[in-house]
Amino acid sequence: SVYYNTTPYHNTSSGSSSGWVQVYNSSITLPSSAYVSMDITDVVIPAGSTYGFHTYYANSIQYTNGTGTPGVSTLTSNSDITITQGHGTGSLYAQSYSPRNWNGKVTYAIGTAQTLLADSYSNLKINTSPSSVGGTIDVNGNLTVSSNKTLDMGSNALSVGGDITNNGTLTLTSNTTTLDGSSTQYINSNTTFNNLTINSAGVELVAPVDVNGTLTLTNGDVKSTSTYKLSIKSGGSVSGGGDDSHITGPMDYVIAGTSEVTMPIGDGNKYRPVYIAPVSGGSTYTAEFKNTNIYGGTTCTNSGSAGVLDHVAGSIHWDISNNGGANATIGLGWDYTINVDVPADMRLSHWDGNAWEAVGQTLTAQNGSGSASPGSGRVSGLVTSFSPFNLGSSGSGNPLPVDLLSFTADCSHDIVDINFSVISQVNNDYFLVEKSKDAVEWEEVGTIEGAGTTNSQMDYSMVDGAADHGLSYYRLTQVDYDGTSKTFAPVSSSCESLGSGLPIEVYPNPMINEVTFELDLDEYQGNEVYYTFLDARGSIVLRDNMELSRGFNKQTIDVQNLPSGVYILRFNNTRDHISETRIVKR
Repeated sequence: SVYYNTTPYHNTSSGSSSGWVQVYNSSITLPSSAYVSMDITDVVIPAGSTYGFHTYYANSIQYTNGTGTPGVSTLTSNSDITITQGHGTGSLYAQSYSPRNWNGKVTYAIGTAQTLLADSYSNLKINTSPSSVGGTIDVNGNLTVSSNKTLDMGSNALSVGGDITNNGTLTLTSNTTTLDGSSTQYINSNTTFNNLTINSAGVELVAPVDVNGTLTLTNGDVKSTSTYKLSIKSGGSVSGGGDDSHITGPMDYVIAGTSEVTMPIGDGNKYRPVYIAPVSGGSTYTAEFKNTNIYGGTTCTNSGSAGVLDHVAGSIHWDISNNGGANATIGLGWDYTINVDVPADMRLSHWDGNAWEAVGQTLTAQNGSGSASPGSGRVSGLVTSFSPFNLGSSGSGNPLPVDLLSFTADCSHDIVDINFSVISQVNNDYFLVEKSKDAVEWEEVGTIEGAGTTNSQMDYSMVDGAADHGLSYYRLTQVDYDGTSKTFAPVSSSCESLGSGLPIEVYPNPMINEVTFELDLDEYQGNEVYYTFLDARGSIVLRDNMELSRGFNKQTIDVQNLPSGVYILRFNNTRDHISETRIVKR
């Protein structure tokens, strides 16, 4: 319990003296060892009062402010307090002090090691190594093992809803650990798991992670990098995987035998696994899927082991390496988003340093058995040279993805700038840009005319002047003259500062022949200020220099030559940011 008292005394039991006002109360179970923590937030102590922690505990206790020595009575704002066995009377009070909000943490600690109770914890921090674990541990928040401390879960299940930080010794090599957080979770320290289940909003690695047993992918992606990589060790396996849960970034797989394994990788939106069956066991394979093709575009050769290769997917590729180990049969799959219409012509392609070559033509359904179809299939081949791989076609069918080099959506001052580049187009009528708040329901942002058929790189841009607050998704669809279309993986954009900037009044809106703006300024905005009107594609359609002085500013702009549509009024080179305004022209 947390009490305060406006009288000038302290070190008095609240149970025997009047005047104490309770502002917080909570019950916890004290083990005979280890630290048990609870967070006390938003406790406000009035000026001139004393404050204290009242505990009901049979034995004596001791407290510190987190940085001092046991028995210190002066506490600072937002400090931590540690209460340990061995000193005190059961009720602890400190001296009066200035008003402040106190958001510290109370930590109870017992002197000798004992069993960590099987229970549900808010945050669990191991400051004293438990002698054992009494059963399943459920941590709703963060799990932290302090320096030189040990937590060995044995065979007991562990669930963590927050981050994992191991500054001591965390042993999870005989149990199942489940990450089930409602927001992105971070693994901040080198960690080896036995069985690891991902069923969360997502996991980001800030240190290497090894899985000796089974990696189960239920929900949420795992973000890895070449420095902080997820590795399935020898004898390990993968269960699950799909659009809702896969590895984004590179991963390693140490394959003990010659049976086929699945490397569950993707781009954060679509699942793009790699299937590998080594000719001998013991090698480490590394794989990563990328939404780019940086290897000479679609240059092809017919000299590969699988013969003729007409073209490859221009906007994707897989980096696969055996790290100097055994050769293997490699398989890549497709779904309806890859634009396959002649499955029999699909080829596994490999970049030989100068061009793409066909190295595999064994076709199955994506699960490895049955027949390939336009909406689901796999092409495989035994490869003896690694490096980049791709999906290709021996015939002119199978349009495969348009050669999209990049697609970005960046929010700045409430405006989302959409940019994309393509290196080639075939019978392309137009591009459609859409947005969504949930990546399920989509609304049109605008269209841009395509270039028909061309092998030249072309860059396009568009502006969304009606940006939504918070996280939004944008996607690009390419539509051919015959009506067939290809939709690419969406990207996200976050406008957290919607409405920020100096306020401005613009009228009338909708405008017809002219529009007027008014704003008050505390400072002169400089001598290089100009305004622009941008159309829905982000093109500047009207521009002029102007002066914005300190104080009240009012100016009318002639817009009668602008066609009907939606425009963004933007002020440029100003000392202060002035809010952009969306205006409709009738």
